[in-house]
Amino acid sequence: MNPYDCPLRLDPGTGVWHCPQCGYEHSRPSDRPPRRNCPQAPLARDALRNHVLARLDDKRELGLCELSDAQTTARLDACQKCPQFTGRVCGRIPGCDAAEKWITRLASGNCERWGESTG
Repeated sequence: MNPYDCPLRLDPGTGVWHCPQCGYEHSRPSDRPPRRNCPQAPLARDALRNHVLARLDDKRELGLCELSDAQTTARLDACQKCPQFTGRVCGRIPGCDAAEKWITRLASGNCERWGESTG
């Protein structure tokens, strides 16, 4: 198993695959668990955080982002707790379904899950 994958467990009674780390459920019948990046996997969280912070550093140099690393981390933590977060992008908000668009939204957008409202 990839360390970034959800450690899915099958509930024999319901036939649903369930991730105990992030709560993801997959209900299509299958003998083998589906693969999915787990947003709660420690290695995935660290790798994603480092990637996002590096991309936002690039945006700061261009004057496109005024968020501090602490603000970015708080927003990222909120995203990672959301059931619509796929581990790489937001599946909840239209336009955030590609990594670069989602990172841009982190830098300059808003989401009710962040508990704040910006630009």
